[in-house]
Amino acid sequence: MNSNNSKDSIVRTLLLTMILVFTGINMRAADESLCAVVKIEIQQELTLERQAFDAHMRINNGLPSSPLTSVDIDVIFEDADGNTVLATSDPSNTNALFYIRVDRMEGIADVDGNGNVLASTSADIHWLIIPSHGAGGESPAGLRYFVGATLSYDLDGDHHEMDVTPDSIFVKPMPSLVLDYFLPEDVYGDDAFTQLIEPPVPFSLGVRVGNDGPGNAVDLKIESSQPKVIENNLGLLIGFSITGSEVNGQDGTDSLLVDFGDVNADTAGIASWTMECTLSGEFTEFTASFTHSDELGGELTSLIDEVNTHFLLKRVLCYSNGRDSIHDFLALDGEVITAYESDYIDTSVTDRSSGATLSTQSASGISTTYTLTTPANDGPLYVSLDSDDSDNKDILSVQRDDGTPVPLDNVWFQKDRPNGNSPWEHHLRLFDMEGGYTYTILVEDISATPQPPVIQYIGDKVTFVGDPLGLGFMVEATDINGTVPLLSASELPSGAEFTITTNGVIAEGDFFWRPQAYQTGVYPMRFVASDGTYTDEETIRIYVGAEDESVDENDIPVSLSDWDPVVTNITATSDSGTAVVHWVTSSGILYDIYRSYDEYSVSNMTWTLVASNILAQGHTETWSDTELGTERDLAYYKVLLSGDPTNERRVWGVMRMELADGAYSLVAPPLRGSRMLSGTFGTALTEAWLGDDQGPGGEGTELYLLNSDGSWQVLYLDSAGSWRNGDGTLATAELAAGHAAMARGAGGGTATFTGQAGTEDATQVVINAGWNLLSPGDGRVLHLSKFIAETSGTPIGGVPATPKDQVVYWDNEGTQHRLILIDGWGASWDGNWVDSVSQEITDPELQSGEVIYYYSVQVAEE
Repeated sequence: MNSNNSKDSIVRTLLLTMILVFTGINMRAADESLCAVVKIEIQQELTLERQAFDAHMRINNGLPSSPLTSVDIDVIFEDADGNTVLATSDPSNTNALFYIRVDRMEGIADVDGNGNVLASTSADIHWLIIPSHGAGGESPAGLRYFVGATLSYDLDGDHHEMDVTPDSIFVKPMPSLVLDYFLPEDVYGDDAFTQLIEPPVPFSLGVRVGNDGPGNAVDLKIESSQPKVIENNLGLLIGFSITGSEVNGQDGTDSLLVDFGDVNADTAGIASWTMECTLSGEFTEFTASFTHSDELGGELTSLIDEVNTHFLLKRVLCYSNGRDSIHDFLALDGEVITAYESDYIDTSVTDRSSGATLSTQSASGISTTYTLTTPANDGPLYVSLDSDDSDNKDILSVQRDDGTPVPLDNVWFQKDRPNGNSPWEHHLRLFDMEGGYTYTILVEDISATPQPPVIQYIGDKVTFVGDPLGLGFMVEATDINGTVPLLSASELPSGAEFTITTNGVIAEGDFFWRPQAYQTGVYPMRFVASDGTYTDEETIRIYVGAEDESVDENDIPVSLSDWDPVVTNITATSDSGTAVVHWVTSSGILYDIYRSYDEYSVSNMTWTLVASNILAQGHTETWSDTELGTERDLAYYKVLLSGDPTNERRVWGVMRMELADGAYSLVAPPLRGSRMLSGTFGTALTEAWLGDDQGPGGEGTELYLLNSDGSWQVLYLDSAGSWRNGDGTLATAELAAGHAAMARGAGGGTATFTGQAGTEDATQVVINAGWNLLSPGDGRVLHLSKFIAETSGTPIGGVPATPKDQVVYWDNEGTQHRLILIDGWGASWDGNWVDSVSQEITDPELQSGEVIYYYSVQVAEE
């Protein structure tokens, strides 16, 4: 038995769900208010690296004609003293010290008494072993265990058993995580009882991840999704969004991922997401839960002990007694106030509001000075006192009478509405590390300074061809300075109208559209309000469904929420170091460009914002990436509506490959795009290879295309860089989707290919009977079995003496391999690709652009 830490970097993924109940929204009405309940859900994933082990056993059957049958393997765990310890494959069995499952098998299909190892073959079995929470003990050195096995099998009618020599493993101590989440009760957006439209006031959704265990939490990350409304009983026009993040006092990336790094034992990491809500209201319920991945041991191997929720009074700074400079969470749990500190201290805070006083010291112009006095208190205190109207007030400075400046985050204005349409009640609140001081607080009224206008939240819209009512909605905007904003809209879809009027201080725009049958799809619209100096805007999507489409108009269709602008081309050459991105636009819409240098995948790519707020002037737009460079092998690009989160759809890429000089090469476009020799594929080849005018048989580059009937077509590259047929005419040949060619290249060098990555909208690959030259040309790295399954659908297997599908390829060292698809050798072999020389099951990984010879017994159905 061989066990090792080859899977030391395995990632443990958990799903965290928060349900927030939003109530107390006041609908605009003359003399009444309505109470609405809106529930939102935010899904998050917590990942961290943790120790895991790969246990490996190899069974060699050297007998020429006798198989090993009824193979049964029991893996046994013992501690350092030789005592048996419990390991389980049941993720809910929390009494075990180890979770174990078969990770992969080759040459055998079962190890629980029904497995067979054929004559003259070998079997490889790998188990994934994950220690449970307590298996590592408390010491940094960890605990030693032995992993062995008993093997039993039948051979020629006789039963055999044997003990497999155990191997030792050291299990490190593990973290034990406590997650505390924080959310304010009151959030502020538009007040339904005022004529003005108020902007959203950002608020924080915070988390503290504490580590109570003896081991460190390594490479811990939490990635959030955008809030999703899951209940809206009055159909309110309301929007929630996450606009930014912060981790351990530093601004996060443009994504919703917060990266804590390592959280050591007895310490904590602090993070928060900045959120906005378009309407004022109150959160009355805040819950959190998490689930385990059974594939990685479920509850047995979970490193999360608790998830708690708290209502947030304020992000404050506990700024004395040697504490750090990272913001802390001041929370209200029932009647108890606690400062949950980044130093992983929970500090009790005394409410001394009843003994505190607040008075106006002086007022001059837009400035007011307040005096706040607190009673003596041994330890941190909190006070909340009634104040004047606090709207549009900025606190400029806070000075304690002992000369100590108080952090501005520790003094703030708050307002609440006790019920219905009653007036706002305003308060001035203070948190400090001790009491008995008098504070001088300087406040400035910013209502007289120019402020940007505010557009009432619009939201995405859904309509359908044939709807007799069409699509109509109102766009409204106001300005706190009393001016009536100017409304405008981006280019309207054909047949749409946008009529602008005023209603007192409110600018109103009436949008109406009755789409025609040819107008199904998704349309971005940008609405802007301007006061001549400042602007506010919102970009929405309008989904137009077919006349008979069965979609609930209250739900946003997936095709709307997933919609991205369409990139039409990327142009790049090997010597310029510049990539030009071309995409389809709508005039007046703002676009963002993201770039990634990661290998293409359907998730976990890191995207960097490289250009923002590009204003489209027409129906096509270009942007040049001058930082691509000439040495980079790959780069991927995405175009999004400004402000949209990144994803892995509609990705375009630039990939560079080295092409040999004077040797035969198998070539294919590594990305989906033009496969014409007169297009980007043929042009990319001419960057690396040289031609001459001697025709076939000359000194220049020749290209050989495999026809569907098994014959070859020969082309050559002329001295001017054009591909020509054997008779000298210009070549118009095009590689079929997924197919490749062979070339005898002259010159050699770097070729740059561009095109779309991924399988969305991919053309069906046609497999010809007999030999084919195939390549995964969509930017992905994938295994042979997956590639063949995606292209040929149902490959035909057999044994060496019968017709079967076959593959010939060359590995990175230039060694040729011939693989056959097995069918008829037994359950452990059938459906697998087997190396015809070593007789071992294999599934090689194919890089994008790598070419294989594929022999198909019959043409797959299209």
